[in-house]
Amino acid sequence: MSQSYTQFSQAIPCANQEQVDWLRAELDKWKEGKCEFVSDDDCAPEYEIENPGANAKPEDKGKPQVIVFTEESGSVEGVASLVCAFQDKFKIQEPWYMEAAFYCSKPVIGEQSGVGIVCFKGKEHFQNTYTWCQENP
Repeated sequence: MSQSYTQFSQAIPCANQEQVDWLRAELDKWKEGKCEFVSDDDCAPEYEIENPGANAKPEDKGKPQVIVFTEESGSVEGVASLVCAFQDKFKIQEPWYMEAAFYCSKPVIGEQSGVGIVCFKGKEHFQNTYTWCQENP
């Protein structure tokens, strides 16, 4: 028997504590199955709140961010939906990007892949690596 995994880790930059608090509340609701922006079937990621320090880009220093991540499983679609709702609520105009890896404990065809996600002005766009390879020989 094989095990399938999903891994990702990405920061959601926030302009202020109000945005951090909103994301924290929605992520906590998601874990309880009560978030209106994601399906009840979507596996919630872990998250941490971070304030970028000395190694951050100058424009990011002192701005809080919410790091969403998973070590074994989590819904990339759910994260994208949540980020789009966040962008809509706070009128965020900058795009947000995330990459995720899908892999399997055994060499199962089609189980080793990845996806790139862009959320921009409340709209999500996905590009699966397998599909991209088929469309771009």
